[in-house]
Amino acid sequence: MRKTATDIDILFDQGLSLGEWVKSLYPYNLEPLVKQTLLRFSPPEPPVYSAKTLQDVIFEMIELGLMCTHRSPTMRPSMLDVAHEMGWLKQYLSNPSTPNIEEASSSKDGASC
Repeated sequence: MRKTATDIDILFDQGLSLGEWVKSLYPYNLEPLVKQTLLRFSPPEPPVYSAKTLQDVIFEMIELGLMCTHRSPTMRPSMLDVAHEMGWLKQYLSNPSTPNIEEASSSKDGASC
């Protein structure tokens, strides 16, 4: 089955990279994309996490990805910082009593990427 061209394919054909495309959407225009992705790839069984929790974690991962792909290597986080941030997100997901990621973020020992 042949895939049809999408708006994204057209942008890439015009020389836009995936990172540039995400940066063009970040932070204010990502929500529709994230919601559509969550709907498209939701597992059939009842979700373990709320859609808001998943959306928050996805936004954090996108932000981390953008930081990791910064043009200047000196502006990129170290792999240790990336591993710490990903570990923190995993811990956040394992503690459903945390109401939102902003509240949890303020208590993550002041560490950041």
